[in-house]
Amino acid sequence: MKIIITSIAICFSVFTGSSIYGQNSASNCKVEVMIKNFYREHCRIWESTPRSIPANLLYNKIDSNAQRYCTMRIRNEAREWDEDGHDLYTNDYGIVSESFKSFSIKRAPQKTNTYIVTYLTINYDTNKRPVKQRVTLRISVVKIKDGCRINEVH
Repeated sequence: MKIIITSIAICFSVFTGSSIYGQNSASNCKVEVMIKNFYREHCRIWESTPRSIPANLLYNKIDSNAQRYCTMRIRNEAREWDEDGHDLYTNDYGIVSESFKSFSIKRAPQKTNTYIVTYLTINYDTNKRPVKQRVTLRISVVKIKDGCRINEVH
């Protein structure tokens, strides 16, 4: 009788554990898709907006995208960065369409709801020559009732 109960307990824990793992993977996958979608749209806005457009109109487009994917906390911080001429979402490294060939998102080890985003982008050296640069961002997300939102970019 003890063998049967032990066997049932082991089977239950194995099936429960795999079910929980599957749910975590699915939710992580959704977070990763959300982060990638945010950065794709952020990139598209930067690349499709003429440089002659007033800065406040560009910021409104960027904030409209952020409204779908980010918390009010980070949007307010991004507004402060923008007033100083900076981009919080890429930590001023920028992002270009080609960056998505190298774009990678991994869950940060031992940090709940934190993801490491890496990609290559093009910046310019002091002689205005293009230089590929590896960017690493630490993205923290918070869960909300209908998904999750980006809460911090480090």
